[in-house]
Amino acid sequence: MHQAGLDDDPVRSLRMIDFLVIGVAAFARTMLFTAMPGCLIVASMKGPAQQADVFPGALADHDRH
Repeated sequence: MHQAGLDDDPVRSLRMIDFLVIGVAAFARTMLFTAMPGCLIVASMKGPAQQADVFPGALADHDRH
């Protein structure tokens, strides 16, 4: 088994680093394109933020403190 940095073959080490970078980039892109639709679905299902009416007497209680 080959382990980078333990031999004197620079071509093999560079090829392994290339494969590692390509694998990490593909994994990151896959995670992005997997999570993005889920976030868009959750955001669209929640809809716009709504403000409720103030409870009667809430302002008077707040002024006391």
